[in-house]
Amino acid sequence: MRLLLEGWRGSNQSHALVNQFQALAFLRRGDVSLFHSDPPFPDHFDVARNNAGLSPEETALIAGIPSYAGEEVDAVYRILPPYRSAPNDTRRTLTFMVTEVGLGAGTFAPETDMGFFTRDENLIVTPTVWSAQRLTEAGFDADRVRIVPHGVDTNLFFPLPPDQRAQVRARLGFAPDETVLLNIGGPFWNKGIDLLLEAFALLRARGRRVRLVLKDQSNVYGASMSHTIAAIGARRPELVTPESLAAISVISGTLDFGQVRELFALADAYVSPYRAEGFNLPVLEAIACGLPVIVSTGGATDDFCPEPLAVRLPCNGGVLPGEAGFPPRRFVQPKLDALVEAMDGVCLAGGVRPAGLDLARAALLQQFSWDRAAALLLDCAGVKGASAEHAPSARPLPPTQKQVLELLQLMRPCAMQNSVKLRIGNTYDGGYVMPDAALQTDVLLSIGVGHDVSFDMEFARRGAAVLQFDHTLEGPPETHENFRFHRLGWGPTSEGPLLSLADMHARVEEASSAGRKLLKFDVEGAEYQALETVSSDLLRAYDVIVCELHDLCRLGDRRHYDQVRRALEKLTESHAPVHLHANNYGGMAVVQGVPVPDAVELTLLRRDLDDFPGLSDEPMPGALDNPNNPIAPDLRFSAFA
Repeated sequence: MRLLLEGWRGSNQSHALVNQFQALAFLRRGDVSLFHSDPPFPDHFDVARNNAGLSPEETALIAGIPSYAGEEVDAVYRILPPYRSAPNDTRRTLTFMVTEVGLGAGTFAPETDMGFFTRDENLIVTPTVWSAQRLTEAGFDADRVRIVPHGVDTNLFFPLPPDQRAQVRARLGFAPDETVLLNIGGPFWNKGIDLLLEAFALLRARGRRVRLVLKDQSNVYGASMSHTIAAIGARRPELVTPESLAAISVISGTLDFGQVRELFALADAYVSPYRAEGFNLPVLEAIACGLPVIVSTGGATDDFCPEPLAVRLPCNGGVLPGEAGFPPRRFVQPKLDALVEAMDGVCLAGGVRPAGLDLARAALLQQFSWDRAAALLLDCAGVKGASAEHAPSARPLPPTQKQVLELLQLMRPCAMQNSVKLRIGNTYDGGYVMPDAALQTDVLLSIGVGHDVSFDMEFARRGAAVLQFDHTLEGPPETHENFRFHRLGWGPTSEGPLLSLADMHARVEEASSAGRKLLKFDVEGAEYQALETVSSDLLRAYDVIVCELHDLCRLGDRRHYDQVRRALEKLTESHAPVHLHANNYGGMAVVQGVPVPDAVELTLLRRDLDDFPGLSDEPMPGALDNPNNPIAPDLRFSAFA
């Protein structure tokens, strides 16, 4: 792969830093020939005062990338603002775009052809869902926008041992019993530093021994922290007192990464009550250094700030007028009282970190590395098999709220005109609510046996042949002469310990080709991939299908959403959903503003076996339902509008 990078080197400007970290990742691969084109920096930017802060060895590696002199390349990756088109350039071009509140005229160079960025094989890459949504609101085709997250270099950012951390704090003048809060984002409105300062002053007024460390950005962007502090003082003079000001440390000048790591080491939490960010890389770096973080909810950091790594502040959505020809600008507004309480929680914790922080941090950092970012970029550039360590392709945009509701509607139960419902199997987990047509079953295909066979047992006692498939068990927990157990699981194809549904069905036909058939499956999330290869005609052979569908809390992931939707469309093509119950072992999550149970039990009846006058008005859970976990309340939810 011959790749041309167009961007800045040798600077700590945000686009330049991303370019350099990605370039180092490309160089580590060994399968990419790089060229670099270095457009001039803006006139006001002082490169000499704002070096990248990389090691001499890394600086030399980046500087050693050959300058582009017209060589033939396979793709161009352009990563510098303002974003510009090259109308006569027919090479595949990836354009890095990131936005905080939304696009405006100043985002683009003069006379930019907006169609260039997504024409032919060209793509836009952006680091977060939030930024991607702003791009599509501006009119870019969502299918041509790819999310390539930023990464963090864990050789630069890592937790310091407790003794070294104590030494750093002592050297910089912080007492062991003081709580230190940190933000290095800069004194800009979108970063919410005014909210942070006000919350900090309120904590000091409560008598908390808390210190605040801030990073000035006057070197890079000409933005001074003193102006922001003065503005807060003018608005809330009772809070901004000499005593509270003395507890604020403002760091000016350019820092290398070792110095930044020391800032993370001395802090007890990183606090970022931002209004709008394109990514917010310092938050990820703080997490890599072992810090808990406090961040806004609903913005860019939603992509990489799960519990217990983050306290996510409740926010209200905000809208500002857009520039002519561009959509409104969007932001989130953190609630000040929640920010104060979150910061106070750090004070009260006394330096004790949340449980599970290290394990969650390790899992997250596997997904957010510069090597993975480079692999995803090569994937966007058309290099097949480029992904490092099996990294998936760059993520498409998440589904909209409307699309989530459309998927859930596919499960909404229909009323049955001639059938009645009954419960078969255990009173709690292991039992299912069925139409009475199930009582005519001659053969039950039961995929996923588990610890409870009460459902299978009831059919066996009624004389039905029960073909059981489960590759995780030596045998069923109970036996019956009508059970036929197979130590095989369900997969999209018959391979190894897995069998396709078509091959399972062949064994059902051997048991009773003319009999009435029922399909039951509960395979803990493997159902979606397995259903990909199942034909609709095969499913029509079964009068009733009862199943457990899992991982619905992941519907915000576009690929998972698409897979679940395909499965539901296939299941409901010849069968009508007639009963739905949420499994309370799985809990619930809010996906695009919609409360969604993580796992559901769904019963379907073949459409030619009854008439369906409309949607059911039965409550969920219904009269025959019981909680799967009997010591916890059942999950109650309304019909999906």
